[in-house]
Amino acid sequence: MALCLISLTVSASALPKAAKYYIKSAETGKYVVLQNANLADISGSKEDANLLSVLYMLKGNDEGLIKELKNTEGEGDMIATLNLIKSSFKEVLEDEEMATDFLDQMFTMLLVPAGDGAVYLCVDIPEIEDFDNVREYLIQTSGGNTAVNFYLSHMEAGKRHYLTVDPDDSFGFSTDNSGDCKWVLEMPEAQSNLPENGDYRIKNVSTGKYVCLVNSLLAEVTATEDEADVIFLNYDKQPNGEGIVTRLNNSKGEGDMIATLNLIKSSFQEVLDDEEMPTNFLDEMFTLNLVATGDRDVSAPVYLCVDIPDIENFDEIRNYLQASSGGQQAVNFYLSHMEPGKRHYLTVDYDDSFGFTTNPSATAKWVLEMADTGVNDIDTNKTVTKVTYLNMMGIESATPFDGVNIVVTNYDDGSARITKALK
Repeated sequence: MALCLISLTVSASALPKAAKYYIKSAETGKYVVLQNANLADISGSKEDANLLSVLYMLKGNDEGLIKELKNTEGEGDMIATLNLIKSSFKEVLEDEEMATDFLDQMFTMLLVPAGDGAVYLCVDIPEIEDFDNVREYLIQTSGGNTAVNFYLSHMEAGKRHYLTVDPDDSFGFSTDNSGDCKWVLEMPEAQSNLPENGDYRIKNVSTGKYVCLVNSLLAEVTATEDEADVIFLNYDKQPNGEGIVTRLNNSKGEGDMIATLNLIKSSFQEVLDDEEMPTNFLDEMFTLNLVATGDRDVSAPVYLCVDIPDIENFDEIRNYLQASSGGQQAVNFYLSHMEPGKRHYLTVDYDDSFGFTTNPSATAKWVLEMADTGVNDIDTNKTVTKVTYLNMMGIESATPFDGVNIVVTNYDDGSARITKALK
């Protein structure tokens, strides 16, 4: 029996998730077209624009180090171009026994929140001794490359430079983060072929067995259709055709996976805040997504999955969270199976409990069978029959524990409500 659920909740990250986007200038409303590895313009309509792959590693709470920025046809790879220039310059400088340690920072592009959902794309030029001489030497050895020389000639030592749109609709750089430096990452719209919100019995495609949510921390996939829980599913549709699950609990109000995830998340945020460690990855890491398996029919199986962002010092942060979890088995299991920068699919494990896999195989596909039950939301006008407290280790008690408690309130109609309390 076992595992299960993960939970936590936090303020939304100021950066968009790594994904494919159309990028437009917040100032002009025009879209970016990457023509090849060296040319780009910001003159296109959305129909003319390239769909761009944006991948980055989270650094602290505020910035992302961009690892990929290219069109989906494989052309116009800005980061690959920067890396090639950096490598060439390193060879040139090393031949002259000149310093090269500044190159990594000088040719690293950052993704930075700009407010109102916009972002900055920028580079930090370090304070370099004899910067003007080094820059002129690099310009002389660049082979007359116009784009490279433009880049170098606009750089000032010790300053942050923001990618901007110039009057000729090409890229430029500015040390002033004004409106023409702001960029909007616009997710492409996709037709959703997900089932509607409703009451379902959920079974695994591989085993044919149904889900029972035992309580707020435990679930098993062993039931027959008659034994299966009727599970309430609510989600918010996203522009890319996926859904963010907002409710997943049985008809008795028990086994609320989303509430549990949110409780764990908020607990982890408190722990990390106390240590002044980054927390902006928690929202994405503990968001359960509903994703179609690719079939056009809304009755086709679905995936339930979480996306783990690429996080700087991920192993260190994960080890710290595990050490501070109080030995909670389900939480530690979840954390130990997470890999940064990958999508993890909810699957059925060998012991008929939930698990996670990065491989979207049959064991990660779930069939949602509509249940016509007429069961309504829990009525607040009823009598409490029992209150149970669970600590972060999943231990139950009739009285609150010191610290964070998951409070399960049972009512006389058989329903239950899950809340969080601190003592």
